[in-house]
Amino acid sequence: MSKKKLNNFILLPLFLGAVTLVAAGALTGVHLLTKPKIEENIKQKQLSGYKAVLDLAQSDVIDLKKETVSDELAGIGVTNKFSVTIDTTLVGVVYDAEITGYNSGLIFQVGFKGTKYAGFNVISSNETPGYGADYLETVHEQIKGVEIGDPILQDPSKTGKTITANALRKALEACATDYLEGRAG
Repeated sequence: MSKKKLNNFILLPLFLGAVTLVAAGALTGVHLLTKPKIEENIKQKQLSGYKAVLDLAQSDVIDLKKETVSDELAGIGVTNKFSVTIDTTLVGVVYDAEITGYNSGLIFQVGFKGTKYAGFNVISSNETPGYGADYLETVHEQIKGVEIGDPILQDPSKTGKTITANALRKALEACATDYLEGRAG
């Protein structure tokens, strides 16, 4: 008696299933290998950003004291608040936040010194190149040294970036208000 050949209707799905399992396994492996490196890169970029937004030298040794983020700030997207010191001297306060501008995933830092905005740093953004992404590159210079309470990021309608600017302005002003309240308390 001769061997029966497997029907193509059975053989093709088995082959495709095996290929899918191998591909899924490979993708999972790559993800597991790269995830810690990506997280470490983000952490290093954040640490570098704390110094950048406070106009400190990258060689400065800073201490970060994590502070409580209010429910109101957390609702806006603020994830962390740090008092930054050098040799026990407070040099500023930096907030980490993740908001939705035109797209979700806008992760940034904003710092304060005295009664002014000290700086702004983008950690990660999905904003549209040529529009929101380019606008974000100008925010640091727009707010650096501006007195808290003075208008910031005004009239983005002339540039077509109103969605990104309005969401960012709301978050920055909420952080500024929290910072001033913390200084008074």
